[in-house]
Amino acid sequence: MPRSYPPEFRRRAIALVEAGRSVRDVAADLEIGEQTIYNWLRQHRIDIGELPGVTSVESAELAAARRRIVELEKELAATRRANELLKAPTAPKGGSRPSLLWPQKDTKYGAAVASSMSPLPATTTGVTGHCRRPQFVVRGSAT
Repeated sequence: MPRSYPPEFRRRAIALVEAGRSVRDVAADLEIGEQTIYNWLRQHRIDIGELPGVTSVESAELAAARRRIVELEKELAATRRANELLKAPTAPKGGSRPSLLWPQKDTKYGAAVASSMSPLPATTTGVTGHCRRPQFVVRGSAT
């Protein structure tokens, strides 16, 4: 990866070249490559408007925008995955075992139907009240 130089160092190198020194002499004095100085000069001329191109400020804004886009795409992918997981069918909380105390509901007609596993008949004869646990009546007393 190319070495990064501080902006002040770049400005001094550009100032030396613009003052009349050759690029070769400045590069040798600063111990950097000639092409590096040519690149800095070109970008400097773009920044001040002498050459057409993308300025340093615009370039920094584009880089920040691209980073933000990548971040948002990752967030969108995670949200889409979460939606897929939430749309998937899940088992009921109590599991899928049929109740032994209550008759099964027929989902098509909404009526109670007899289950082979249920000890109670399809009707609620012998059950009093509308509570969750059935109370069986034995000769007039609730147990």
